[in-house]
Amino acid sequence: MNILPEIPKDQLECFKVNVKEWLDVDEQIRDLEKQIKELKSTRNKKLEPKITGFMRSFNISDLNTDSGKLRCNERNTKTPVSKKSIKESLEKVLTSTEQIDTAMDEIYLNRQVITKYKLSKVKK
Repeated sequence: MNILPEIPKDQLECFKVNVKEWLDVDEQIRDLEKQIKELKSTRNKKLEPKITGFMRSFNISDLNTDSGKLRCNERNTKTPVSKKSIKESLEKVLTSTEQIDTAMDEIYLNRQVITKYKLSKVKK
């Protein structure tokens, strides 16, 4: 049977204060993150396509504003690597289904595992 050491009262009170403060800060962060998410959605999904569309249609690359210069940049990105895309690429190079399955297992089952510890509040 494990006997836990008795926690000194002053340390327990300090711990309780820290936990309460952490919970309060966590709640404030959640509220602010919700507001930020809504603002970013308005900016990125509603306003930005209209502004960049206008700038592209009238060949405007830079726009001077009171807050600084706005530039309409073009950026090409690659799609993320997925299990499906890896398999399709392997099928172009390898002929054996067995080799493809072995390679897929090697890629997905033998990835490095990193352990990190983080506090999180469990939803009710």
